[in-house]
Amino acid sequence: MSRKALLTLRSYCKKIRGDGNYWQQVEHYIADRSEAEFSHGIRPDCYDGVVRPQLHAAKGRKLVLTRR
Repeated sequence: MSRKALLTLRSYCKKIRGDGNYWQQVEHYIADRSEAEFSHGIRPDCYDGVVRPQLHAAKGRKLVLTRR
């Protein structure tokens, strides 16, 4: 990966268009082209603003588990 490049990044799924018009996760794209490693977590304000409302909305709804 060169130091200066224009990367096409999808706004919702955050995938990057790589070689041959192939879309891949940003972490995989960068890891394939560098020695970078990634760690994931949820910041407290993201939990409060995104996760907590989703959990609250899910309460009372029937959870259906399916096998793949």
